Amino acid sequence: MLAIGGIIALVFSILLINDLESETITQWTVMTSYFMIIFLIIGAVLRITQK
Repeated sequence: MLAIGGIIALVFSILLINDLESETITQWTVMTSYFMIIFLIIGAVLRITQK
């Protein structure tokens, strides 16, 4: 789960850099930021509960 979160974070940062250069925030950037947060929270919760 954390690996998926990391991949989404990477995609998000690339999209964000592109958006900042063109000075417009796209829907994809907003969507990937939501997914990134969700996956990182789920990954963290799973890691804590599995110990």
